[in-house]
Amino acid sequence: MQTSKVFIAKFLTSILHYTTETDELTNVIAEIDENEAEETIREDAEAHWDGDYEMQEYQIGNQTEAYEELKALDIDDEVNETVLTNAHDNWGYEFDMVLYEYENQMDAYHEIEALDTDSDDKQAILDEAEAQWGDDFEMVLYEYENQVEAYEGLN
Repeated sequence: MQTSKVFIAKFLTSILHYTTETDELTNVIAEIDENEAEETIREDAEAHWDGDYEMQEYQIGNQTEAYEELKALDIDDEVNETVLTNAHDNWGYEFDMVLYEYENQMDAYHEIEALDTDSDDKQAILDEAEAQWGDDFEMVLYEYENQVEAYEGLN
């Protein structure tokens, strides 16, 4: 598969924002103080489910489980780091949503990596989707699939 130079340049620029001076990869969730995360999870559950202790317990358990799973992620490349950071930027301390977005984005990224762009036209469609959506891999894949379907319908 050919890789889009525009996409690579845009992606590398975006990840430079997230890398440290020592170029170490960072798990943004692992950097959150555990006590702060625990307190925020509890406060959010109490505020959202005032007086409904069963739902508070459920939400606290669900959010804590997601937090622990995210905290344990091994961030071994810039894609993982960027996707996790973006998900955290989008959802903050709603760890179940951070996890949901992270998993969906990584699934889409792996699908994009496995694409067989068997023509210059399909590669151009992918390049355009990557240029338009950057590191939002779900949207890159969605745009690519829709455009290829339309392209094939016309040809």
